[in-house]
Amino acid sequence: MGILKAVNLEYSPNALTKESIILIGLCILESIRIHLGRKGSLSDHGWQVILSVFITIPCAAGVIFLLGKQTHVLKLEYILCALMLLLQLTELVFASLFLFSLCKQPTYD
Repeated sequence: MGILKAVNLEYSPNALTKESIILIGLCILESIRIHLGRKGSLSDHGWQVILSVFITIPCAAGVIFLLGKQTHVLKLEYILCALMLLLQLTELVFASLFLFSLCKQPTYD
C-alpha cells in the first residue's frame, strides 16, 4: 500500500520519507516484540515477556500514528490498524495474566 500511495498520491517533501521510516521502524520493533514474547513464554523467562509487554506501548503508538496522522490513509489501512490495535490490546490482557501467574508462589499440596 505504501508503494501504491507513493506512486499515485501527492505528498509534501518530507512526509513520505517520515512515514516510511516510521512504518519500517514499527515493523522492526513489532518483530522484536513478537520474538521476545514467543521466546520468553516458551522458556519461562519472565524478563523477556516483561520487555515484550513494554515494547507493545511504542508499537501501539506507531499504529495510532499510522491510523490517524498519516497524510493519506486508505480504508484498508483503517481496518488493518484497528485490527492490530485490538490484537495488541488482547495481547496486553493475556500478558498481564501471564505475568501475574509468574509472580504467584507455587503451592505444594
